[in-house]
Amino acid sequence: MNRMTRVLFLLLLLPTGPSSAQQHGWTVVARPDPRYYLTALCFVDSLHGWCAGALTIYRTTDGGRTWNGGVQPYTPNDFFSLSFCDSLHGWAAGTLDNASATIWHTSDGGLSWVDKTGYLPRRLYLSTAALSANTIFSVGRTVDLHP
Repeated sequence: MNRMTRVLFLLLLLPTGPSSAQQHGWTVVARPDPRYYLTALCFVDSLHGWCAGALTIYRTTDGGRTWNGGVQPYTPNDFFSLSFCDSLHGWAAGTLDNASATIWHTSDGGLSWVDKTGYLPRRLYLSTAALSANTIFSVGRTVDLHP
């Protein structure tokens, strides 16, 4: 199992508590604020990582031992995907209101975020992959507002 899979598995175990993780031989190092439902995770090296979910993005610069931020680029917003090409340049994809998409960009490691798409109705971005500081791929779906 590669390192990224282990980290993702560790974070997926966090909501069930430390005892569940310990039963499977995992050690819970730290976790961001438990009030936020976390859905995305990205590490570019052994120290620099980000996680995101409902309303917030956290960052670590010490391999996940501590999580800083709780940055809220725009409210309401649920982030489904994070992708960084280095420790400074990254992208967050998500939704504004379950019926419109948004993609945010940072060039300072996640300290601040800029909306790069504006309001895109009837779209949801579910995943994004950063190729460089200025190039990404995103996938998602169209939302049917009148089922």
